[in-house]
Amino acid sequence: MKQLLVNGEISSVIDSQVMITAAYAHDWGYVGLFKGVNSDDPKVIKQRKPLHMQLGAKKIKQLIEEKLQIFFSSQQADLVVHLVNVHDEVEELQIAEELLLMEADTLGMLDVSFVTPTFTAQENLRFVQNEVISRRFPKFTHPFARLSGEILLQTRLKYYGQSIRSEL
Repeated sequence: MKQLLVNGEISSVIDSQVMITAAYAHDWGYVGLFKGVNSDDPKVIKQRKPLHMQLGAKKIKQLIEEKLQIFFSSQQADLVVHLVNVHDEVEELQIAEELLLMEADTLGMLDVSFVTPTFTAQENLRFVQNEVISRRFPKFTHPFARLSGEILLQTRLKYYGQSIRSEL
């Protein structure tokens, strides 16, 4: 997120405090979400994925209300909570802040230098084709995010010894 805010052509209306807070909190809902279930089962993951947004939104709302209230206006706090609550509903994202968080999230999930991938080669290809190229990249609106996405995608594919042409 910080890289997009610094290097991207981001509107001055975008509140960096809101965006960085949402970026840090967006996946907090995953903590403990798969306790006692098979987290490798794609059906379980698909079923529980929406819950991570709701739980994450609840956690960041509570943190802001209890510890950070003096740093956020009510509008800022509401926007942070909203962004965390919807960040993976890619097809529904419309406002600039929603799209920017999705771009940052996508770049983070592609970056093999940040987090070592755990997918098999076949799972990676399915992820790249279905989640990244078909679903997320078409919603990218910022040129720096587009360029970064293409570079990170190619680096990820190279990591797996794969190649695909992206029409980003």
